[in-house]
Amino acid sequence: MSYTKENFEEWIMLIPFKMEYFTDIFAGENNLKPDYSIESLDEPEKCIL
Repeated sequence: MSYTKENFEEWIMLIPFKMEYFTDIFAGENNLKPDYSIESLDEPEKCIL
């Protein structure tokens, strides 16, 4: 699949929604406490993998 400029622009526009989802919904459902440190990325990585 090739990506277009429109795909990229859509992705950029959705970043705030995706960040809100990650820090609120996903983190809450998985008892995560994201603090934007490098170490705080270990737990979500485990959930995703």
